[in-house]
Amino acid sequence: MTMVETRKNFLIAEDESMIAMMLEDIIETLGHDVAAVVDSCSAAMQVLEQGHVNAAILDLNLSDGESWPLVQQLQQRGIPFLVASGDNAATPPDGVKPVQKLAKPFSLTSLEEALSTLDG
Repeated sequence: MTMVETRKNFLIAEDESMIAMMLEDIIETLGHDVAAVVDSCSAAMQVLEQGHVNAAILDLNLSDGESWPLVQQLQQRGIPFLVASGDNAATPPDGVKPVQKLAKPFSLTSLEEALSTLDG
């Protein structure tokens, strides 16, 4: 694995605890920080309001429903993000731009490559 040149502060929105812990470990190994790990869209929105996030990885299906409102907030704020989800047939609702998706299950290599493409 390569270390990153631009350190990011990630929000992880994932309701499966083992996947969330794995993502947190990988992000830190790649030289980034993790601002918060949450399992719901509402908790993720609270973290966004605090303003300490400049990148995110999220699942489309969180404990309190689909994360499209979170996707929309990230897009409006210009925060780069990656959707890591097993629900790859999900179509964004109106007002949401297409998103970069990484299909679960994913490999370490595919996650690292996807993270390296995040802008910002």
